[in-house]
Amino acid sequence: GSRIILHDEHLFRDDRAPHVANIPVGLRDYVTINTKPSEWDVKGIIKWTEHASARAEFVGPEVYPHSARQHYQLLAKYHHLVSGKNVLVAGSVSPWLESILLSFGAKVTTVDYNPPKITNNKLLNETVNLNILTMDELKRSKHLFDAVFSFSSIEHDGLGRYGDPINPKGDIAAMFEFYSFLKYDAQAFLFLGIPTTDSDHLIYNHHRLYGPCRFKRLVWDLGLFEVIDVFGSNDDEANITKEEALDDKYVFNGDEQAWAHQPIFALKKKIVDDSHVKHINDLIG
Repeated sequence: GSRIILHDEHLFRDDRAPHVANIPVGLRDYVTINTKPSEWDVKGIIKWTEHASARAEFVGPEVYPHSARQHYQLLAKYHHLVSGKNVLVAGSVSPWLESILLSFGAKVTTVDYNPPKITNNKLLNETVNLNILTMDELKRSKHLFDAVFSFSSIEHDGLGRYGDPINPKGDIAAMFEFYSFLKYDAQAFLFLGIPTTDSDHLIYNHHRLYGPCRFKRLVWDLGLFEVIDVFGSNDDEANITKEEALDDKYVFNGDEQAWAHQPIFALKKKIVDDSHVKHINDLIG
C-alpha cells in the first residue's frame, strides 16, 4: 500500500529549495523564483539552447544529473517525432527541457498551472520558437501536439504544491490530459519521466513515488498508451532493453529517498473508442 508522510522538516524547511533545485546552476541567473510565477529571461533560453546543441550534460538540473543525457539519447532515436513538430512540455519550473527540445528543432509550447512569465517578449517572438500557456488557455485552444514531454511533474499533480487543484487522482487525470493533447495519430508519443521506487509512496504534499502498484494503474490500467521504450536514469540503465527496464530490478528500486531516480518512458498513444474514453472520464471523476 501507499505510505503517507505528513511532516518532513528537510522537505519543508525552505519552500524555495525544491524549485531552485530544479534549475541548472548556470541557468539560475536567467530564472527568478519567488512566491509568484517564475520569470524566464529569453537570453538565458537562447544561451541554454546553444549548450544543448553541443549536447552539454550540465543543461539538466543538478538534482537529476542524468536528465540531459537521457533526453539526448531518446531524442537521438526519436528526433523525427520532434524536429519541425509541435511539442508540448507539461509542467516546467525552468526552461532546460525546452532548450533541449529547441536544439532538436521542435516548436515548443509550455503549459503549467502556474506558468512562468517571460522577459524580453519581443526577443522571444523573433528568436525562439516557444509559447507559454496556462492550462485553461491550452484547453480552450484545443491545440493538438505531435509529442508531449513531462519530466518530474505528474508526481506532484493534485497535491497543491505548485498551485494546482487538490486531487488525489491528479496524476491519473494528467495522463488522460496528455492523451487528449496528442494528435489522433498512431505516431503520437508521450515521453514521461517519473520517480520509481521499490514500493508506492505518497509524501504529502511533496510528491508521489511510483512502485509496481501505482505505476500499473498509471500506465497499464488506463489503456491509453503502449510502452515502447525506456531510458534509464543512471549509467547502469543506459542501454537496457524495454523488457529489462520494466523488470522490478531496474524500475522499482530504491526507497522513498530515491526521488531522483526518474526513468523516461516512451509511450505511444493508442487509438481507443469513445466508450473507453468515457470510462476513463468516469474513473477520474
